[in-house]
Amino acid sequence: MTVLVRQNTAGTTALNGTAPDPTNTPGNNWYTNAPTYYYRNSTGGVLIPNSAYAYGVLSYNLGTARQKVTLNSAVIQGSSAYIRLQANMDAQGSYAFSSGSGYYILIIASTTLQLYSWSGSGTPTAIGSASAAALPAAPFTITTAYIEQLTSGTVNASVTISGTTYSVTATVGSPLTGTYAGLYSSADAAGNIAASEIVMEDNGAPTYTYARPASDITTQWTPSSGTSHYALINEVTPDDANYIYATAPSQTDEVKLGSMTTPTAGTTVNINYRISSLSAGASVTVSLYCGATLIKTDTNRTATGTYTMAVTSTDWASVTDWTNMRIRFVSV
Repeated sequence: MTVLVRQNTAGTTALNGTAPDPTNTPGNNWYTNAPTYYYRNSTGGVLIPNSAYAYGVLSYNLGTARQKVTLNSAVIQGSSAYIRLQANMDAQGSYAFSSGSGYYILIIASTTLQLYSWSGSGTPTAIGSASAAALPAAPFTITTAYIEQLTSGTVNASVTISGTTYSVTATVGSPLTGTYAGLYSSADAAGNIAASEIVMEDNGAPTYTYARPASDITTQWTPSSGTSHYALINEVTPDDANYIYATAPSQTDEVKLGSMTTPTAGTTVNINYRISSLSAGASVTVSLYCGATLIKTDTNRTATGTYTMAVTSTDWASVTDWTNMRIRFVSV
């Protein structure tokens, strides 16, 4: 059975028979287009089934900002059951896949957590899987599961089972806008899926923090003026009149960044940099270090341009001191 639950809109009867409410106000009613009973709690954003099990899809328009769908306390009873937390462009939200695009996480007993995306009505494509071992055999309780889209186009997914967290992050290009998000589930012979609540949030635009070069570590390149190197490449607005440059291959210049706080789990850290005036055959590599530990090296750059090295949560898992992050430039 497919169940659609959305915020009340004009012309639709609410679950309790009262007039529908088109606003996202805590305590207001929700409705469903199938005879399954849900209600919304007084704090807003939460759908709770009155019966023991949640079937089908719960859907809510999340708007255009940062979006997060959280499922609390769900039980997978048998190996043929699954839960899928999903966001898509379908204005109805009542079909698994539709025109537009979307993504979802798939949670199945004894199966590695998978993150999928699709466009049009095509078959979903796996874009990432958790690095942890396969999920436990059924039955098991999911204490928390979420799928989160950031305005950068990054999708984070996480499932916690018996104290163990399985996470996966992927980049899906431009973020979805005007999406509906929901929970799809499948019954099985062992007793279906029990779910206590699903929370759908529009968290607003994320707050970005920046760490810029703050001191010099290695200074084999040449400054365009003065003696300090970091001060020439730490502008808020790029100034191509101030720069550092290499005069030969295999020269290293390394700067230390200002102190950073530990990023939120699943967050991607972006390293933005500019390269210009490369001699014929010359190139540059840029790397992120934590002290002497290499975290990630970007693609070797052979042309003038503005570049971004995306450092995913998997990449920065080995960072032990966010007050000792460094950027290293090497001429090739």
